[in-house]
Amino acid sequence: MSRGLVVAIKGAIGSGKSTLAEGLALHCRFMIVPLSDPLKGAIDDLNGASRWLTKKLDLSDEIDHRKVWQTLGNECRYELGCPEVWSQVAAMKMLLMYNLRQVLGVKPLFVVPDFRHPEEYDYFLGFCRKYDFDLVVIDVVRENCDNENKRYKTHSSETQSGGIKADFTARNDSTVANLIGQSLLMLDPYIKAVEPE
Repeated sequence: MSRGLVVAIKGAIGSGKSTLAEGLALHCRFMIVPLSDPLKGAIDDLNGASRWLTKKLDLSDEIDHRKVWQTLGNECRYELGCPEVWSQVAAMKMLLMYNLRQVLGVKPLFVVPDFRHPEEYDYFLGFCRKYDFDLVVIDVVRENCDNENKRYKTHSSETQSGGIKADFTARNDSTVANLIGQSLLMLDPYIKAVEPE
């Protein structure tokens, strides 16, 4: 038995990480906790101005907002001297939501759809041990997804998840039902083992 479950999803650009997270949320009431949320929120606060300027100067094809988020996220990690800063923020959110989900009678099931760095894995491993949560890492693999996502340049942060050992591999054959179905089969014993206090 465990008090909660954290599913960490890793994979290449376009492999289906967010699709899988959304499917888990829909079918099993997982709470999606992206590590990038705090950063995207801060940038979105400025985004009204940046969208206006981008449109006004006709720069929409020249700016890769995704790369800006990733670069800024990496810079913050290292400038703060805390490579696991985004993991800490996500873990605090999970702890806050743990009690609320208990009151509502909802199992504390969390999914992190953007697992990239070995430091994130190390942090969540310690966090899950401390709070008696299970941690399951799923590697989403999709053939030829790199060819379909040429408009995005691979950011250095997306090449580091290879150092994170996956518990399961989910093969995305471009059928959402299959991706979610096979993942639910793998996760079923972990979901059933969750018994919050």
